[in-house]
Amino acid sequence: IMLQKIINTIEAELEKHKDDRMMRLVGDYVIAQCEKSSVAAEAVSAALEKEKTIGGAVKAMEDKARENAGHGANTGFLTDEEGYGIVKEYFGIGKTKSEKVVSIFDLM
Repeated sequence: IMLQKIINTIEAELEKHKDDRMMRLVGDYVIAQCEKSSVAAEAVSAALEKEKTIGGAVKAMEDKARENAGHGANTGFLTDEEGYGIVKEYFGIGKTKSEKVVSIFDLM
């Protein structure tokens, strides 16, 4: 039930920004994190209740990219890892030690 509420909330926000590919990427990523882990779902649910949004996560990424750009540069970049790390931090995903990282090689 909590997962469906999270998905509905995120999808409702994404619906308002249909043409924003970055928001779609981040929204899908957050949903995938919640589907993989009840710990992540709890963190995201709490964040959404505190008015955290996918748009806010994207803005946090943009701010960090701008910071990385350095003085005078008008474009900054993030690696995928940095970007998703910012999203996880923004939503409080993975703050607890109990969340185990699974390697793709563990599944082979």
